[in-house]
Amino acid sequence: MDDADGKCRNLRRGVRDRAESIYRRCGLILWRIIAGLLLLAGTAVLARDVAAYFDSHLWAPIVLGQLWYELDRSSLNLAQAVIQRYASPGLWDRIVAAVLLCRAWAVLLVLGGVVLVVARPRRRFDAAAGSPRR
Repeated sequence: MDDADGKCRNLRRGVRDRAESIYRRCGLILWRIIAGLLLLAGTAVLARDVAAYFDSHLWAPIVLGQLWYELDRSSLNLAQAVIQRYASPGLWDRIVAAVLLCRAWAVLLVLGGVVLVVARPRRRFDAAAGSPRR
């Protein structure tokens, strides 16, 4: 009887470990998709700035706040109200406003790169083999 209980426990543990592995892998895939979209958006905004330069011969890249305002001004106003009311007025004034004044392509590319690095698969160390494994 004890042998059957042990096998059942081992089977449940194996199923649970496999489910956690699949969940982690799907989470990494989702974060990689988000990183890819951010990198694509940053590249598109950079291409827009370069096209505007060739059209006007004036380098005036769009800042993140202006881009957000042109895409959806109500969500920008809502974000400001929520952050100032529920988080901290200083957070909006010192940090968020400073980021919104940065070039949009740079912010999007850096953010996409950071998310891509954070979402990379981790190597686990296989103690039996004495080397890292994937």
